[in-house]
Amino acid sequence: MKTSILLTIAAGMLMISCDLLSDNPEQGRSSRDGRQPSIRTDSTTTSVDSTQADVIKKSIYISAIEQSQDTCNIILFKDNKRILTLKAGSDEEIGTGTDQHHIVGGHLFTEYIDREGTVIKKDGKPYYCCPEIESTKGILSSGSDVYILGQNTSGDGFSLWKNGERMFHSEAGRVWGDLLESASHPSGALYSDKGSICFCYYISSLDTESQTELRQWFIVKDGIQTLITLPNNITEIHDIKVIDGQICIVATKGNDTYPVLLINGETFVLQNSSVNSLKDFKLTMYENKVAFHGTILSGSRYKTGIWTKDGLMTSYDGRNDIILEHKGYNAYINFSEEGAISIFSPWGKSCSMEGPFHYITCRNVAIDEIRIHLIANPLDEDMKPFVWNDGEISEVRGNLFLTSISIE
Repeated sequence: MKTSILLTIAAGMLMISCDLLSDNPEQGRSSRDGRQPSIRTDSTTTSVDSTQADVIKKSIYISAIEQSQDTCNIILFKDNKRILTLKAGSDEEIGTGTDQHHIVGGHLFTEYIDREGTVIKKDGKPYYCCPEIESTKGILSSGSDVYILGQNTSGDGFSLWKNGERMFHSEAGRVWGDLLESASHPSGALYSDKGSICFCYYISSLDTESQTELRQWFIVKDGIQTLITLPNNITEIHDIKVIDGQICIVATKGNDTYPVLLINGETFVLQNSSVNSLKDFKLTMYENKVAFHGTILSGSRYKTGIWTKDGLMTSYDGRNDIILEHKGYNAYINFSEEGAISIFSPWGKSCSMEGPFHYITCRNVAIDEIRIHLIANPLDEDMKPFVWNDGEISEVRGNLFLTSISIE
C-alpha cells in the first residue's frame, strides 16, 4: 500500500456528462458552449476495497457566486438544481467573499462583518450576532447541532457557538487551524473525535530574556479545556490534534531539523527518515495509523512525504498539495504553477486537467465513500466552470464562479 496510491495517469479522454447545473431540473442534457478541458484519466483499479453497494446515497451541494454589474448573489445547488439564491452585500448583511459562505448540513451559512460585529445567517435568515469581529475558523454539523468557531480578527480571543448560542469563550488565545487547510478538511479547526467536538488553541507570551515567543497549548473537548503538558526539549509545535482519544503532536526539539511524533506523551524520533524535510508538517491518518505529512527537498525538487511512528511511508512529487484523509487512506490533489490540476485517488479514478484554472483549495473538493468530487473554474473565459465527479464532468451554465462543494 505504500506506493499503490501513486497511480500512473494513462491517456484517454473522460466520458463527458452534460447534465448541467441549472435552475430548471428538466433542462437535462445540452451541448457544451465552450471548449472542452484537456483531461487524461487513469484506468488503474482502485486500491481500496469498496463497492457501489457500500455507498449510501447522498446529495451533492455546490455553492457559487453569481456576479452581474449591479448585484452579487450567493447560490446553492443541490443535485444539479438551484435551491437558494441570496443577494449579498451590506444591505443584506451577507458577505461577498468567496470564503464567507459555507455549506453545512445542506444549508448555506453566511458571514458578514462590520464595525459593530459579526452577523451569521442560515439560508439568508439571522442565526446569531456577535459583538466581536470574528472570522470563522471552523464550522461543523453533528446530528442536529451546528458548531461555529470564530476568531477575533483584531488579535486574541475567540468563541465557540452551538446552535447560535455561545458555548465557550476566551478573551485570550488564537485558534489552531483554518477552513482553508486541507489537514482540517472539511470542518476547519473544529472536528469530531469519538463523538466529542474538539479544537485546539494557544496563548502566546514573550520570554523577556531570550525575546522569543512562548506558547501554552490547550485542547478543548465538548467545551472543557485541558492544558497540554509538553516535554521540556520540545521547542516548536507544528500540529496538534486529538485522534482516537489520543493527543497527537508533531514537533521539533532543540535545534534539530527533523520532526518527532508524540502520541499520548510517547515520543517517536524520525531523524533517519526525514532528511532535508521542511517544517510544514500536518497530522493525518495513513492506513489507519496516526501520521503526518510534509515537504522534502530532494536536490532542487520538492516532494511530499507521509510519516508514521515507523518512519517514511510514501512520497511523491510536488508540495503544498491538498491531501485528504478518508477512513485511513489519503488522496492527493496537486495544483501546479501552470494552473493544472492532478488527482491521485486510492478509491476511484485519477486524472490530470491541463487548465489553466483558478487556484483551488480544499473547499473545491469533497469525498463520499469511494469517490472524489471536485469543482474547477477555468481561467479561459470561453470555458465553463465544471464539476468532476469521479471521472464524469458536469458543466455549469450561467455567469457563476464555483466556491465550494459538499456531500451531505
